[in-house]
Amino acid sequence: MMGVSRLHSLLLAFGLAIGLSAVRAAADQSEDLTRLREEAAQQRRDLEGTEARIRALGGDTGNAAARNASLQPASPVVQLKKSWSQLEPGTPMERVQALLGPPQKVLRIDGALVWYYVYPEVGPASVFFNASGKVSSRQSPSFGWW
Repeated sequence: MMGVSRLHSLLLAFGLAIGLSAVRAAADQSEDLTRLREEAAQQRRDLEGTEARIRALGGDTGNAAARNASLQPASPVVQLKKSWSQLEPGTPMERVQALLGPPQKVLRIDGALVWYYVYPEVGPASVFFNASGKVSSRQSPSFGWW
């Protein structure tokens, strides 16, 4: 039979072993928590930067000087898409020419004036005008995934 003092020593050693493993587990969890907090902070910064770029592209009325300093000039395809998106029924010819430039061809189809455009990067497009010289309809170029 084991003596009380020997049993007491074994229990004490067992308790210390459990305590040390708990301390190591807590330290590992603390390191994991610190790493996760750092990753979350980086993702928050990335998200804020992305949101700022989205606001700038969307024409947000925030600080225009800061927005303009951070933006690269838009690609010609992006500018072209923006110009075509501004054409609506009722837009006068002068505004169409200001947005799109002169047409490559001018046609008459069933009496309607049609301006025809061809863009090497994106394809053909056309603008139909009514008798008043205002846009009646349009067929914008195919912008692919745009």
